[in-house]
Amino acid sequence: MIEGQPWGKQPQFKPVAVPPINEILGRTIFGRGAIIPGLHLDDLERIRSEALERELNPDLVPYLKREPLNEQEVLAIVVADVVGQQKRLGIDEIIWARTRFPDMLVRIGGREVYLELEFDSLGFWDHIEKKQLRRNSDKRCNSKWEARVKDEEDDRPVAVLCWVDGDEDQDMRDRVRNLHVFSIQSLLREGRKIEL
Repeated sequence: MIEGQPWGKQPQFKPVAVPPINEILGRTIFGRGAIIPGLHLDDLERIRSEALERELNPDLVPYLKREPLNEQEVLAIVVADVVGQQKRLGIDEIIWARTRFPDMLVRIGGREVYLELEFDSLGFWDHIEKKQLRRNSDKRCNSKWEARVKDEEDDRPVAVLCWVDGDEDQDMRDRVRNLHVFSIQSLLREGRKIEL
């Protein structure tokens, strides 16, 4: 158990979604549900600064009116934005949605786009590794989705729509042809829409 007191400026709106603590700090400090000894005051300041930088007024979040806590709540935000005709994210139409990869086929600016929803964009790595959706891969395609992603005739882009974009070094964008990553948190904060 850890008991603590608020220290320094605190976020006005809670919760605040941040990338994994290990990524913020650049080393393993949190694993298997416990904090590993070695957390310093500077580390806490970096985590607090990250939270303050990412804090978002909950009134900007469609339907939930708070930051989402998982992928299903990210889906609720997207559907609420399209069905409610707000379209602040830039999605004109949901053509289909399903529970397997990819999550959606949507229309954005008159163009069909495969859309994978994730809470953190790094969750997309699981799809890359499981489906082997790698650029210039010479392995046989194991699924219709994989074939579509690799098929040069299918020019529909692939987009990851997430709450937090943890792919700061853009490895995923380099490994999957036509991949775009968008953070809903950033789009709402900056008043931008998805643009391909």
